[in-house]
Amino acid sequence: MKSLFVCFLLFISWNLVKSQDMIYYKGVEGTPLRAINYEEVIGSPYYINNGGYKTGRVYMSSNLVYEKGLLLRYNLLTDELTFKYEKDAEMKFTQRPLSFILFFDNNGKNAFFSRGFVSKKDPKGETFYQVLVNRKFKLLKLAKKYIQERTDYGKTTPTKTIQTFVKYYLYDDKNNMTEINDYKSFFRLSDKLKYYAQQKEMNSNTEDNFIELADYYNDLQ
Repeated sequence: MKSLFVCFLLFISWNLVKSQDMIYYKGVEGTPLRAINYEEVIGSPYYINNGGYKTGRVYMSSNLVYEKGLLLRYNLLTDELTFKYEKDAEMKFTQRPLSFILFFDNNGKNAFFSRGFVSKKDPKGETFYQVLVNRKFKLLKLAKKYIQERTDYGKTTPTKTIQTFVKYYLYDDKNNMTEINDYKSFFRLSDKLKYYAQQKEMNSNTEDNFIELADYYNDLQ
């Protein structure tokens, strides 16, 4: 009789989980991802343009850390991180991760993404930014993708192409977010940054220059 009662409880629990499409798979709480068809779109919506997965580490707000055997893929079109194990189905997290790292090989740099950066456009701080400098003054990179439609002359079906735009921000511990339009934007923060850039012969808007200037600005504090 007791075993029948236990089986009944298990049956109820399974149907409750099933009704919510929630799955505890290898220790990670996720839901099956409804596949989006990008076959008629030129370009890739993902951080890795070929749509491949990367090993990585995921930090949840509940202090859980997921890593072992996890394959991650970050969609810049939807700002959503998904996961799978080996050849299993793609899943999405039931709760939005706090941050995550994509691991690259020895010739590349690991990519660290985080949310929680409050701004007027994003008062809850839900958007993921890539953190390029993680100090008192953080250098953040916002990369977004969108679908551009264009109908060429003589055609009725539009051509859909995925485009990318990138913005950089300096974010401080008082939740002030300053957009960095070019390397000269740093000069408004301190005259020493202008002198430093001149000494280093910086005259281009490369990401490496932004990182170096943000690091030097932190050194001045």
